[in-house]
Formats: sequence, C-alpha cells, structure tokens
Amino acid sequence: MNDKNFYYDPSRLLSYNAFMSFVIGERGVGKTYGFKKFCINHYIKKGKKFAWLRRFGTDLGETFGDPKEPDKFFKGIKKEFPRHEFSVENDEKGKIKYAMMDNKIIGYGMSLKSAESLKGTEYNDVDTIVMDEFLVGDGGSRYIKDEPMYLLSLIESIARFRKIRVILLGNATSIVNPYFDFFNIHLPYKSEFKTFKDGTIVVQYVKNEIYRKAKKESEFGRLIAGTRYESYAVENLFVNDTNTFIKKKSKKARLFCNIILNNVMYGVWIDNLEMYISKKYNCNYNVNITFDYKSHNEKTLLLKSRNVFMQNIVKHYQNATLYFENQNIKHAILDLLKRTNRFI
Repeated sequence: MNDKNFYYDPSRLLSYNAFMSFVIGERGVGKTYGFKKFCINHYIKKGKKFAWLRRFGTDLGETFGDPKEPDKFFKGIKKEFPRHEFSVENDEKGKIKYAMMDNKIIGYGMSLKSAESLKGTEYNDVDTIVMDEFLVGDGGSRYIKDEPMYLLSLIESIARFRKIRVILLGNATSIVNPYFDFFNIHLPYKSEFKTFKDGTIVVQYVKNEIYRKAKKESEFGRLIAGTRYESYAVENLFVNDTNTFIKKKSKKARLFCNIILNNVMYGVWIDNLEMYISKKYNCNYNVNITFDYKSHNEKTLLLKSRNVFMQNIVKHYQNATLYFENQNIKHAILDLLKRTNRFI
C-alpha cells in the first residue's frame, strides 16, 4: 500500500502543462486525493490558491461538509500535513466555501451554478481549478443544460487572461458527456494520454495495473468478480455504455425524417421493420422535426412529445427494432424519451 505507484499520481498529467485536463480513472484509485494533496503542496510552495468545483450547491455541501462535519474536505488528506491545522468556513451568502489552513484561505469551494455571482470578484491568486465528478452516474444526478458554458464562464471569471490549469476528474460511468461533445474530444484508447486543440487539452484514461491487481485480489474484488461493477470499479470500463441497440443503418434504409436535438441533426431511417438513427441525414429533406424551441428554425417543425413521429420511434424501441449508430446518439435519443415520458 505504500508503493508510490499504487495510487494515482498527477505529476505525469501536469507535465503536459495543458490549460484543461480530463482525468478518467477507476473508482478509489486516488484521483481526488492526489489533487487535494497537489493543491495544498502548491499553496505551501508557491502561495497559489485553488478553486474546487462541484455541479450543484448540494454537491458542494457533501464535499466540504456541514456544521456537524466542518472539516470534511480535509478529513482524509490532513494526515499528510501534520504540522498544519485545517478547517472549512462559509461566506456570508453560503455560496462559497473557504478551505482554510492555519487560519488562512488556501482555496475556494464553488458550484457551477455560482458562476454568475462570481462576476466582479477578484481571484488573482487562484491558478488551479479542479472539478470533481464531472461525469454523472446512475444516482439521479443530471448535467446542467449547456453545462460547459457554465464552466467556461466560471473559468473566465477566475482566470481573466491569466495562465491557469483546469482539471476535471471523473469515474468511468459513460463516455457520452457534454464536455467531450463541446470540445470534440475523445478517449485515448491506444494510450493513456491524448492531447487536443494544439495541446491546450489533454485527456488521461488512467491505467494503473498495480492498483487493479490489488483490488481484484481483495475480498471485495472477489465478491464483484465477473460483474458489471468490476468493469466499472476495477477495469475502468464505462458501466453505462452497453452495446445493446448499437448498429449502423443498412444500405437499403430510406430516410423517414431528420430530428434536431440541441442544434445537432440526426437522420431517422427505416428498412422494413427496423429503424435506425444515424449522424447521416439529408439537409434538403422536407421533414425536419425538433422538440426544443432553441433548435427550432424556419425549416423545422416544433412538435410536442405526442405526435406520429415520436410514436413511431417509441414503437420501434418497444419492439426492439430501434438502433443507434453510436453511443452518443443512443444517449441523446434515450434521454429525449425519458424527458418526454415516452417510455410509458
């Protein structure tokens, strides 16, 4: 357990000196712990503070604690710094958490929803931003609509043209997420790291074989052997991304309609009893539908959830004859069906 290679070490990632870094690793491998340790050491050595982000205010409370457990943020990490005293305090409005060391502010806890309230506030001594659990899981949590825009607004409020680092940490729940779509990036399947946008973005898909071996050999590891949870917690595979209903459209399929979701157009195709939803579409086709007023334009039909097009899609899904070209499309369409209660 004392092997320095057992738990996650952020040094290799930081050597890329990227503006924005995405880290996806097994649950429990030490991503959060590693960056807490880095942020504290960075303040001790450089006097630079950090901002620790969560999606919602409730998430922030779970991370930083409450009156019953006021130093929750430092609970596991403070043993690494026995000469220092740690605590957490709240601002007057309760929107910002102050991470304290020896009665001095070394970091700030913020939610993405607080981005607007930060305008006009100075954070010139912050040069590291960490967003924890940027990938949502199965616990009922959802992404904020246009979430990357919230993050970028918050980054701009803090950085103001200064050189900073932004770190996003996540467990392997689903490869489909608004950040990868927004920046048009993907996982480095053939290696551990991959850079994008002239090196301003780096994605790390953690592969810690020492940790995996130890976890598999543990009693808990033997319990979950061969289950989906082992794939998620040990092998770092995306637990929510099954290959069911993933299939490319047939060459004989004819276009049924184009559907626009979040300003992205997909083609809905039919071949006998099978329906396919694909990234291939015909922009000149005269049937373009959307359910989102922000995606509505002069060439689309803005429809309610109960209409012949949606009924056709739902019928094919219920009959197990609806297929998606890839995971992104599958998640987008199934999310639409959930939001419009069309599974019932």
